[in-house]
Amino acid sequence: MTIKIHTRPYDERHVVIATDDLQRLIETASKVAPIEVEDETAFGDDDLMRLAETGGAFDSLHDEREDIYSIEDLRMHYR
Repeated sequence: MTIKIHTRPYDERHVVIATDDLQRLIETASKVAPIEVEDETAFGDDDLMRLAETGGAFDSLHDEREDIYSIEDLRMHYR
């Protein structure tokens, strides 16, 4: 039996995992040994910033192909 687990990188040592996948993993692993889950549901500012940096959501901002506008494209110039 193969259990597929979908994760996203969080940092070098951590991943984000879907709740359903985590539950299946706990149920399967608990058949072999007792499982103790430490639930840290409160994310701090540092955690959220690290997730934003490493999650890939802003990677397109560094892509030169996305830089399609110039100063000449402005209809109104502001001071």
